Amino acid sequence: MEPRSKRFDQLVFRSQNICEFASESEELIAILHRVYDNVMAEMESLKAKRKGTSSLSHEDANLESINLFDVASVVHSNSSQYQGHVMNYQFRVPAAGDNSLGV
Repeated sequence: MEPRSKRFDQLVFRSQNICEFASESEELIAILHRVYDNVMAEMESLKAKRKGTSSLSHEDANLESINLFDVASVVHSNSSQYQGHVMNYQFRVPAAGDNSLGV
C-alpha cells in the first residue's frame, strides 16, 4: 500500500482534474445553449417571414411554440438560467464549408 501522503496527493490531483473538467463542461453547455437559442430564434424568424408577419426578436422567440421536442429523449439542464426548460439537442455533422451556426 502506498504511503498516505502520496495517496492523498493523488486524490487531491484527481479531484482538481474533476473540478476543472466540470468547469469546462459548464462553459461548453453555456455555449450550446446560446447556439441553440440563436437557431431557435432564427427558425422563428423564418417561420414568421413565411407567414408574412414581422420577424420576432431573439428575446421574443418562444421555444414552446415550435413543436420539435421528442418527449422521450429530453435533456434537462441544471443551469439556473434554463431551469424548467426542456431541450432536445439534435446535432448533425456540418457539410464542408457550412458555418451556419456562427460558432
